[in-house]
Amino acid sequence: MLYLTCAVGILIVIVIVFAISMGKLFVHRTHDQSVVDSTTLKAALLLNSDDHAGKMNNLVVQSREMVFDARCAHNATLNSEFWYLEPLAQRLLDQSRWGANFIENGRKRLIVEKIKGLQEMVSNDQSLKNHGATVLSLEVGSLADGQSNVYDDEADELQSLDKQKNWIDPETRRFKGNINAVLPFEDQDLTFKISPLHAPNNGKMVQASLVPPNEFEKMATIVDKGKPVTVSCDQVPSAVRLNFDFPDQIGNGYGSVELQFSAAASTNGAQLVP
Repeated sequence: MLYLTCAVGILIVIVIVFAISMGKLFVHRTHDQSVVDSTTLKAALLLNSDDHAGKMNNLVVQSREMVFDARCAHNATLNSEFWYLEPLAQRLLDQSRWGANFIENGRKRLIVEKIKGLQEMVSNDQSLKNHGATVLSLEVGSLADGQSNVYDDEADELQSLDKQKNWIDPETRRFKGNINAVLPFEDQDLTFKISPLHAPNNGKMVQASLVPPNEFEKMATIVDKGKPVTVSCDQVPSAVRLNFDFPDQIGNGYGSVELQFSAAASTNGAQLVP
């Protein structure tokens, strides 16, 4: 009976110690998960701060329509009694094409700035440093079914082209995301890339939110093994996915355990066009 009592007592002590250790691990994991979610949302918000992505989408579509209208006006002038206005029509066309290239260069700079801002954020985030956490990887991308915030309100001829190319959603009449809505014929050398972004819902901006990782479509990895990666994207990203590593102490004499987390989030949607 004495041996049995000792054995049972030792077993109870082991179970209690194990339960306490697992409880601490659960508490640490829950706390670390909140840090992960907060950091991921913070990163997602950077992608469309001050509605930069939404405004860029609108500029791209407006520039596209301007080039199309200028081209139509130029062609109509050549085949009409107002042929002598062709130099003016050509000048308007040249200016609209220059504007399209200017906006495309600005779009590329915006992508570079967003990537740089994200890399700096994860490198300098104080909450991660306080917990000894490491960002194993940071990926930018979009949601799998991403549409853009821009409606197709262009000329009838251009809308027919967009429907033929399957560039717009038939129900919402919004442009799809991750497309290059090139113009036909002489202006097909120009780039009009539209990135995915939530449109306003009932007049209100859609807030940034966590999303299931399997709904995330990767464009590029900009942080790998904790180090920034020199890379660019074809489109302005609208979502992020981060993988974290947290070294946590289980308890005195029991060492530490590496906890790894993964979280994805979509950025806030576009604002209403004034």
